[in-house]
Amino acid sequence: MAQNRGDIFDSSRELSLRLLYTNICLFIVLLIIDVLIVSVNWRFSIITNPTETVKFTAFAVAMVESVFFLCCGAPKNPDTYPVKTRFADRLCNLLKAVLIFVTSCVVIHFVTVLYGAQVFEKYEETFHFSLLLSTLSIVPCLAVIGVKTEAWSRLYFERRPENDAELCLLYLVVCSYLGAWLGAFPIPLDWDRSWQEWPITVCVGALLGHTTGALLSIGHMWVQMNAENIQPKSK
Repeated sequence: MAQNRGDIFDSSRELSLRLLYTNICLFIVLLIIDVLIVSVNWRFSIITNPTETVKFTAFAVAMVESVFFLCCGAPKNPDTYPVKTRFADRLCNLLKAVLIFVTSCVVIHFVTVLYGAQVFEKYEETFHFSLLLSTLSIVPCLAVIGVKTEAWSRLYFERRPENDAELCLLYLVVCSYLGAWLGAFPIPLDWDRSWQEWPITVCVGALLGHTTGALLSIGHMWVQMNAENIQPKSK
């Protein structure tokens, strides 16, 4: 029994380490992206070329987070990711994931219009903002919790994470939306700056919020690991 408890402790510590390292890598990459997109001298500067930059950023973040969370870090629930699945089941899950992502883009676009974005003018910019925010808030969740309705309902609507990985997801999602909301405040100010154009500040705010979420995840995992270190492995 003592050995089993020790094995459980080691396994938990290994998962915590993987999740900590994943969030550290994610934070570094996001920080680099944040710096690059506000650099006027770079090709994909959000100030001089917002539409192309947002598309590039959404694609880059989606690839990075998919790789990090699928291959490097977050522990998977066997109910969400069975060890052996048929090809048809995998294809069905992929289609469900695409449907979730597309639906989130449409919903965020609609909500953004309700909050004051122009319906016909700059609709392309609004769509790309919705694409970016969907990428920041949906892709990590798809990589970790999959397409199970119960898991999405529990995480998004009940805000009741069951493990450290889901809590880290909650940090990323909430901070992304909060950052986008805060990013809208400079737009109506009478400063006449080029970076006040829609949707530059909300996109930068969403990315900075997402980066902050990764930093909060690092802090949580660090505290969690310190708490595990002071617990005895066995008695």
